[in-house]
Amino acid sequence: MKTILLAAALALTVRIGARAAAAPLPPVLPGWDACKWNDPTHQTPKYMVGRIVAGFPHSPNGLEAALPAIAGLYPGSSIIAPHSDKVHITCVGTIDMVVNSGGAENPDGGDSWAWQVVQDECGSCNPNACEAVSKSLTCGSETSGGASGTGGTSGTGGTGGTGGGTGGTGGTGGTGGGGSHPDQSAVVAQAKADLEAQGKDLSGPCGAFSIVKLAAWRMKGDGAGLLSKPSGNNCDSYATDIIAYPDGHIYDVLVAAGDANGPSWQDDGQVDPSRYSPAIDPGQ
Repeated sequence: MKTILLAAALALTVRIGARAAAAPLPPVLPGWDACKWNDPTHQTPKYMVGRIVAGFPHSPNGLEAALPAIAGLYPGSSIIAPHSDKVHITCVGTIDMVVNSGGAENPDGGDSWAWQVVQDECGSCNPNACEAVSKSLTCGSETSGGASGTGGTSGTGGTGGTGGGTGGTGGTGGTGGGGSHPDQSAVVAQAKADLEAQGKDLSGPCGAFSIVKLAAWRMKGDGAGLLSKPSGNNCDSYATDIIAYPDGHIYDVLVAAGDANGPSWQDDGQVDPSRYSPAIDPGQ
């Protein structure tokens, strides 16, 4: 049955990819490589799904609205729970698709689309659905390993950010670096490790934020700080998984924040610089 689903998904991918070649593509999303995005022959799951969700609001409700089109490419795909920002994509894995999702409290809320691998299942199908698709000849192929990979300096998997490819395995690890600030996923990983050694409870929004708060404090010399978020999923009115800079550039630094807390460095573009807040001493 899985082989039949895979064959159907690949056939749809080829047909939709051919149609995309004749249709204008939406503007590239933060966290997707512009060259691969604008090359319709590049049809790995991240880019095929990204081009779909780009036409919908970046929120749990937007993801739900995009699901029929995603399931058209990957039959059997589903949202993992009501008002969730995570989608299970057949033969690809479970992907966290929304940065700072509003969740059930605000299902129309979210800062941007993302591609953060929570559970990698690219090896679950034979042939591998994540590899048995065409890849960009213009921009270079992504490295083998499917939907997740190591693009930064630490972590055990995750999706490459802008300028980073995909490869490797594991759904709880780091996201590749990119953007105008150097990859600091190693600092995030160390902050998590230090808090775990102290017996700190890292579950839930404030558990995740304790990692971000410590990491931002250790990076404050580079201007790293926090992102104000007074509503939706937050802790002390701050985003629970975001490092922000004074110019408004933000990075999602935790995959599955409050759960797996996988250290990452996902370039999530720009927000209003007024939302930036200097790092806070974690001892306070």
